[in-house]
Amino acid sequence: MKRTASSSSPTRLARQRLTLVCLLLAAVLALLWLTPGALARWRQWRPPAPQPPALGDAELALLQLRPAPEAVAEQTLQRPLFSTVRRPGPEEAAGGEEADVEAGPTLPIELVRLLGLVDAAGTSGAMVESGGVTQFVRVGEEVPGTGGWRLASIERRAASFEGEGGALHRMELPFLEGISAPVPAPAPVLLRRGH
Repeated sequence: MKRTASSSSPTRLARQRLTLVCLLLAAVLALLWLTPGALARWRQWRPPAPQPPALGDAELALLQLRPAPEAVAEQTLQRPLFSTVRRPGPEEAAGGEEADVEAGPTLPIELVRLLGLVDAAGTSGAMVESGGVTQFVRVGEEVPGTGGWRLASIERRAASFEGEGGALHRMELPFLEGISAPVPAPAPVLLRRGH
């Protein structure tokens, strides 16, 4: 039993010392927290000192519009982005000029394919494929290689071409089948009257 009494006294002494240290620290913290004056200044938030603006950062943030060169815009219209035959023809790849479609035999307007319609501010026309060459034709311009047929007007999904002597030919954009899933019928809704 003496061993137990002697072993508990150092533990008791350590606990007393630890309690005394904790009480002393609590008293110091309470003194720092509650005392007014210079010691209490750390409890109040003050904004940081102002800094001069970095004008170089503001200049970098400005957006500047650069108009596209007309040559790039014309190339985009001549070879549409999503066309399967976007690559240049053999004459262009060899460094020569584009082959003149009008120099070849005249195609009937029925062999010209309508690929797309453009109706934007300042530009209205149609993408057509004539003699294997895809090109953009503006309203009023002649379709190269067709012997005088010109684009008369465009509508929502169709283009009208006018030939010599006032002959008219209308082409509609084909609907691509299998691209989109059919729209499902809406599910029936059951309505209940009030209880």
